[in-house]
Amino acid sequence: ARPRRFTPTPVPPTETATPIPVRKKRPAAVPVKRKPVAAPTFTAVPAPSGSGASGSVIAFSSLPVNIDASFGDGPGVYQCEIVDSQGNHVNTVFNKRVSFEKQTWISWDATNDQGQQVRYGMYYAVFTKDGKLIRKIPLNWGRPQ
Repeated sequence: ARPRRFTPTPVPPTETATPIPVRKKRPAAVPVKRKPVAAPTFTAVPAPSGSGASGSVIAFSSLPVNIDASFGDGPGVYQCEIVDSQGNHVNTVFNKRVSFEKQTWISWDATNDQGQQVRYGMYYAVFTKDGKLIRKIPLNWGRPQ
């Protein structure tokens, strides 16, 4: 007996063609809905004369008070200290080494270093860089109306 030989069956040309890969379209970018950022809880009014402060008073009745701080004076150790109207230390709310110019919000929740809420009244945010005074901003914390 003769061994059988395999003979391929001819296939029509349309079936032998290699399929061309089809790229699927990426879905269009969907905009991300972000929650609106709450507006800062302060308003600016003229600084009291003789206060030694520059700029405006930040008057607030809801907590926390937010202060926009930028570090355009170059690299260094920046500090924001809250003091009362007599200049006594209340709280250090920012104390960091900044190596490049940037901007941040500094918040104060009307508490002292021990976490106790302070009385309504006039306070100051004292900004220093490497121990030298940069700016002193009056903060007037009043009762909600």
